[in-house]
Amino acid sequence: ESLSAARAALVDDVARAADGSGVAAVQPELPDDVFVNALCQSLPLEPLELQSLLDCAGPLERCQRLRALIEFRLLERSAYGRAGSELRH
Repeated sequence: ESLSAARAALVDDVARAADGSGVAAVQPELPDDVFVNALCQSLPLEPLELQSLLDCAGPLERCQRLRALIEFRLLERSAYGRAGSELRH
């Protein structure tokens, strides 16, 4: 999976997590790695989640890990109805 494709999928994941409201601005002029890193910094994540993103080998792995975190939040919200697991920016 290329970083560009992962970025596009990540933008879709964030939109789903935010229910289409308050979605992070997509800035196509940013290089993919800068976009992924900036998004990781701007989302309301727990310290352990942030550390797991820092531990990634590079931007593609970081993007994939962020997508996994978002998917987990969506599953958690679906299963438990937890409003606190929403990602809004």
